[in-house]
Amino acid sequence: MNEERNRAEDTMSMGDHVQRFTPSNDLMNRLKAIPSRVKQGSDTIPKRVVWMAAASIILLIGLNFLSLNNYNDSQSDTPSTETIDDSYFTYLKNV
Repeated sequence: MNEERNRAEDTMSMGDHVQRFTPSNDLMNRLKAIPSRVKQGSDTIPKRVVWMAAASIILLIGLNFLSLNNYNDSQSDTPSTETIDDSYFTYLKNV
């Protein structure tokens, strides 16, 4: 308990050792000049890049629909009468 109390007192007394720092005039002038050196406005992405990205996304969506249609067609061509439960219980009978 005494060790915890000493640690708490040491922590509380740390603020006594902190000294205030006064920056030099040169540093203050450089800090004040930062907002005037920052470029106002924003950089824009070229329209060509935006259109290429949009076209790529549309192409990917189209390919997804195409593959979904092909998948549905292949599933409807080969109807399966056996369900997952049937195949599982058949497997258990064979074991």
